[in-house]
Amino acid sequence: MKTVGTVMKLVRWQNLLIIGASAFMFYFCLIDKILATISFTNIFIVAGACISIAASGYIINDCYDREIDIINKPDKVYIGNGVSQTRAIFLYAIGNIVGLGLAFWADWYNKYILIFPIIAISILLLWLYSRYWKRSFLFGNITVALLITLPMLLITLEVLGIKQQKAWVNILYLYIFFSFWTTLVREIIKDCEDVEGDKVANAYTMPIAIGLRKTKIVVFALIWILAAILAVIGSVLFAKGSTVRAIASFSLLGIVFMLHDKVRKAVDPKDFHDVSVWCKLLMLAGILSMLFV
Repeated sequence: MKTVGTVMKLVRWQNLLIIGASAFMFYFCLIDKILATISFTNIFIVAGACISIAASGYIINDCYDREIDIINKPDKVYIGNGVSQTRAIFLYAIGNIVGLGLAFWADWYNKYILIFPIIAISILLLWLYSRYWKRSFLFGNITVALLITLPMLLITLEVLGIKQQKAWVNILYLYIFFSFWTTLVREIIKDCEDVEGDKVANAYTMPIAIGLRKTKIVVFALIWILAAILAVIGSVLFAKGSTVRAIASFSLLGIVFMLHDKVRKAVDPKDFHDVSVWCKLLMLAGILSMLFV
């Protein structure tokens, strides 16, 4: 049982839960209202494929980052402490095989090829990120943000492939943007948290390349852009009489302001870890806001 618990921590079960929840909320609250022709079964298969390769991505990332993690977060080093390197690689392969199998099933179910090649490319991107891009300037952050948004992207592609209703599709794009943007902010914050270990690994992440102070300015800019968009959306909804939806938008704006304050006060790894948690809360709030759409 201890090994099972360690594996669950290794694959970041909380993050997988967020990925799954976002996909299903995206379906039940938005897609199902647009097109009843897209079945829940297909969404379940697509979400399962994304969760499988995401779990594998976390495993291979920990395999490559073990030495760095010993410095940055020694209490969260699972490779060699409950899960051997050999078993981790085996689980990594199984997760990818399951993901590819589900993607093939989804394409067969829909009678067209779309999900399988995207999942295959995503597996390659996750490996490249873990092996090379994670230590790069911004490129790795953008890659992860895109991959975290993958379930929503795939589901939206299916909608566009069947029928396009412009007004609803614009809402889908807004949620895809929100998922990508908040993940990008969190990834940069995580680099700020892990800066000491990354220096030992000769990484070239944003905090190392331009310093923490300038990195925080970049994060502020990203937060201000998100705040401006949410303020405009909330104001438009309120003007149109959609009070409940406007309140939901302004509630997200309130969390963004809290996030801004946390970033402003952050000076050490513990502070940046707290900011990362606030980013997760913002993501969860965004998922829940779908209930009001």
